[in-house]
Amino acid sequence: MSPRLTVLASRGARWAHLRIRIISIVMPLGIVAVDMIPGVCPAWFAVMQAACTLAIAAAAFVINGSALRAVFPTSR
Repeated sequence: MSPRLTVLASRGARWAHLRIRIISIVMPLGIVAVDMIPGVCPAWFAVMQAACTLAIAAAAFVINGSALRAVFPTSR
């Protein structure tokens, strides 16, 4: 994820927090989809990407949790 988005979200930019939430969900899905294509990458690389995906998925639970969503309420 972009450090710039993280900084902007920490300063209260709701759009940056929303973008981080979307990226934290889409990125692990994309990594797994690419790793499932036979012959695209060596097995060791797929294993390393799987480890990265687990870390991103764990962060997604925190990012999309109710505590952080409460900090960035909707304007509706």
